[in-house]
Amino acid sequence: MDFSLLGQGPQFQSVLAAFETGRAARKERDVTNALAMYASGDHEGGINALAPYDPVTAMKLRDDQAARQLTEQKRAVFREADPAKRMNAARETGDEEIITAVMAMGEADRAAAKEKTEAIGKTFFRLRTMPLQERGAELQRLAPSLIGLGMPREDVGRLIMEPSDAAIDEQIFSAQDMDKLIDQANKDRTFKAEREEKERDFELRRTDTEADNKRDDQRLGLEGQRVGLERQRVGLEGQRVQIARAAEARQGADGGMTPQQARQQSMALRKEFNSQPDVKNFNDVATSYDVISTLAKAKPSAANDLSLIFSYMKMLDPGSVVREGEFANAQNAAGIPDRIRNAYNKAVSGQMLNPKQRGEFTQGAANVYQARRGRYDQLAQQYQGYADSVGLPGADVIQPRPAPGGARGPTASQRPSLDQIFK
Repeated sequence: MDFSLLGQGPQFQSVLAAFETGRAARKERDVTNALAMYASGDHEGGINALAPYDPVTAMKLRDDQAARQLTEQKRAVFREADPAKRMNAARETGDEEIITAVMAMGEADRAAAKEKTEAIGKTFFRLRTMPLQERGAELQRLAPSLIGLGMPREDVGRLIMEPSDAAIDEQIFSAQDMDKLIDQANKDRTFKAEREEKERDFELRRTDTEADNKRDDQRLGLEGQRVGLERQRVGLEGQRVQIARAAEARQGADGGMTPQQARQQSMALRKEFNSQPDVKNFNDVATSYDVISTLAKAKPSAANDLSLIFSYMKMLDPGSVVREGEFANAQNAAGIPDRIRNAYNKAVSGQMLNPKQRGEFTQGAANVYQARRGRYDQLAQQYQGYADSVGLPGADVIQPRPAPGGARGPTASQRPSLDQIFK
């Protein structure tokens, strides 16, 4: 709205203050309505309505909703009575190892595990009835016993720091789910041989299918690269002709290019440069590397480690469809090595990297950045020549990309392989 017609007098100030007050009231009303919508069960609608005003809170609500859905999905896996359906569902949630381990236990081991699970469940049922302010001290007293029953030390530590109702309930649910799983395993024992045979057959067929798909993808990828390079060559040739003609016109004109013509020519060259596939790919890699560089300097936390590993995965495989915060598997992150995928899934579960691992990821990101930079530099030099030929500043056409840390990156023989990370 244009208030210039009101001048700068008292009337202008009064109208402007009323406008700002109304805008603030509308914002507060819209935020309140969005939160009410979320609380009523319309989670997606509430998050979308809140995002324009408070994107940070909207993102947190979306992450919390995704985490609750994953937790419920995992609980449904343990409640599934049919062995085949339970195993198929476990592959989707990443719980296959837990179910496989319970199924492989002998009768005595399962009985011992059931006894420990019931003891943990009873302990947390008792804690749930205690006042919140007394739970921390009681958990600290029970910590050795809980660790002895098999609870991870870091989980016990987190509960001591934050013994909320939700955290206690989660432990109760986990104990109940594990107890049901052990009961199901006892019922399924007679079908173990058949299940293992089906799993072996499934794995063989999956491996064969993946190998066939990989070969097809490689063949199609090479063909696509050939076509892309040919199109790129034709485009560059056409651009060269256009630039040559512009240079000839400039040489024949007394006054040269006007500032407007120079800007138009710079914009055309910059658009052509940024549309090159190698430039696009490198820009994606550079964006992920910038995120990793920032996180490497930030205070270590589970959330920062999750974002760091996720950005590194996107550098390795920009085409992966796994979203940050969800578990990675062979379907949504097929191009990611198993060890990196396992490290990411541990970070999703809240496990932090140690300083050495964090440094190896940072160095690995620098190596990927430097390796992908070669083709970008070639194209940058080529377009720098085009810009120079018509008297345009190269900075108006090409975005400078410094080497990691401001220095030349390591050579291929100096770069650690991916297998060296988390060896």
